[in-house]
Amino acid sequence: MRNRIRLYALAEVEALARPGRRPSPWLASPPKTRTTPAKMAARRTDGQEAAYVFRLLDQGLSLRAIVTRAHVPPHRVRELHREWARSLEHGSPPDPHALGDTAELTELAATAQALFESRD
Repeated sequence: MRNRIRLYALAEVEALARPGRRPSPWLASPPKTRTTPAKMAARRTDGQEAAYVFRLLDQGLSLRAIVTRAHVPPHRVRELHREWARSLEHGSPPDPHALGDTAELTELAATAQALFESRD
């Protein structure tokens, strides 16, 4: 206080004068924002997400613990767990929309063939 005049830091005045707005560019250091795990998860690429989940799986964490720690949806963690459990050398996983193994497909084809032959 000088000559009965109170002096305040410019950053404090800015914060009080315009709540919710960014500080002026002439301030030396804008207020630091804390990066939350949810914000970090939103910025991760698919590869980064997979690498992070794989590391957690290597540590022995449960799928439920991985969802809460990594902020990854449960269906995605299950997909990544299946990928992690199989060797990367085995190629891409089977199509989830496929009917099943070759025995099921052979049986289905035989049934369809019998239906078409009975129409003739």
